[in-house]
Amino acid sequence: MILLKTIACLSQSKPDPDNRKTDIGGLYQMIEHLRDQNNMLNYQLRLATELGEENVVHKSKDSSVTLFFDNKGHLIKKQKLLYRNNTTVESSLFFFNKNGKPEYIENWHRTYYLMDNNRKPDTVFVFSRQGRSRSEYDTMGRITKHVVYLPTPLIKKLSFKYDSAGKKSQFNDDSGRGFWD
Repeated sequence: MILLKTIACLSQSKPDPDNRKTDIGGLYQMIEHLRDQNNMLNYQLRLATELGEENVVHKSKDSSVTLFFDNKGHLIKKQKLLYRNNTTVESSLFFFNKNGKPEYIENWHRTYYLMDNNRKPDTVFVFSRQGRSRSEYDTMGRITKHVVYLPTPLIKKLSFKYDSAGKKSQFNDDSGRGFWD
């Protein structure tokens, strides 16, 4: 009797083929993260290797705009800072392609807290990316793709279909594609 119960339990705990889709989803998220890091490193590498001049074109007590140019005078990056109060800074980073078109934009929100826990004061920095976008252009400089990412609650749409016997016959993840696709 015990042997039959053990066999019955083991037969019910077969690997579910749909778990592979969960594993693939985790792998896809990891690949998307690595692609994101790679693309950001490419922008930073271009800035580091081609930077010729940096100009602060606007500076006041509550904002500043800095432009970064390559050796040929082409705009590579623009950084806007807006100081909301003594503890909050909002910034926008614009990266431009070789033709001077905006290719990648990030918006950040930074908050600084001064903590005193009856010890020496510590400063805590809280950074959050509020959104980002990227654009692709054709050879004539016309926009062909624009992708916007806003950190909102994720709505994941999954579709299931069943055959006449009630068994799952089809599974679709209709959530969309990654930021760099």
